[in-house]
Amino acid sequence: MKRKIAVIFDLDGTLVDTEKIHAEAESRLLSKLGIKITPQKITQKYAGISTESYIEKIAKYKKSLGDLMLEKNKIINDIVEKNGIYPIRGMPDFFSYLDTFKIPIFITSLYSTEWIKKCLDVFFK
Repeated sequence: MKRKIAVIFDLDGTLVDTEKIHAEAESRLLSKLGIKITPQKITQKYAGISTESYIEKIAKYKKSLGDLMLEKNKIINDIVEKNGIYPIRGMPDFFSYLDTFKIPIFITSLYSTEWIKKCLDVFFK
């Protein structure tokens, strides 16, 4: 029996360099809530933890958590508009390599389809 192969990638931090974007957005969001924390400190302390989870623990806010995440997304859009999104070095070439063998590629993310498409656009420019 012939085995079929496919590859599954997580989007953020694996295919596209978004860690700094998220940390900057979270730093700006928290600053609006009166909490001063650098993007570097956010990455150091909270990498791998959902934004909602740690913000809920450290911030006292009057808005709903959903509203805060919408605000974070607006900040992210501003950052991306100004600075762009970049693939992790070597990933576009790796995609091309997999394509030569017709290996299916699947992308997973906790974020919206719109965000996934925006990030993947950097692969197909």
